[in-house]
Amino acid sequence: MYATPTPTSEARLYVTNEPAVAGPGRDAGPAVRRGRMAIPLFAGAVFVNAFLLFLLQPMFGKMALPHLGGSAAVWTTCMLFFETGLLVGYLYAHVLASRFATRTQVWTHSMLLPGALVSLAL
Repeated sequence: MYATPTPTSEARLYVTNEPAVAGPGRDAGPAVRRGRMAIPLFAGAVFVNAFLLFLLQPMFGKMALPHLGGSAAVWTTCMLFFETGLLVGYLYAHVLASRFATRTQVWTHSMLLPGALVSLAL
């Protein structure tokens, strides 16, 4: 399944003429199996993120409603704020993942995470 390394390749990089997709009776290899597991993992993380945001959204709305007048406009504004925040978060993740290298993504998240932790009102 794997060819011998070429002189210009690195020690763990193998050049083959075979497709990466496994056929009947062939093992796909660990890299392909990990790739197949990544999609459900990322989809699950997105759904958990959205669930937690939609869980927090009504709780914050109920807390803010008495302080801000209790009208329907306050509730609508609260919902709009959280929905916009979710959309901006998805846009941020899409742009960062599709346009920047992994090292830049890690650096960006490393710089934003402390700021988010400091701004939490614990």
